[in-house]
Amino acid sequence: WLSDVAGAGKSAIAHTIAQYCHNHGLLGSSFFFNRNIPNRRTPHKLFTTIACDLVILGNEFADHISVVLEGERNVASACQTRQFEQLILE
Repeated sequence: WLSDVAGAGKSAIAHTIAQYCHNHGLLGSSFFFNRNIPNRRTPHKLFTTIACDLVILGNEFADHISVVLEGERNVASACQTRQFEQLILE
């Protein structure tokens, strides 16, 4: 967990780590918040983005997400707790 004052370089460090992991095939997903971009200010798209990225990685993720969406199509607009539980945790 990175914490410090604004402008200290937390995002730069996180981006560097994510890029390293991506380059070495170790990154499943990444999501960076940005107060200047409306869709990235809140966690609303966090778990749907992670789920989408995981689907790209392999069929078992795609199969799981497909089953979840077939059972409950509105999970993408559900609260973050439910999205996490159904899309990621299960």
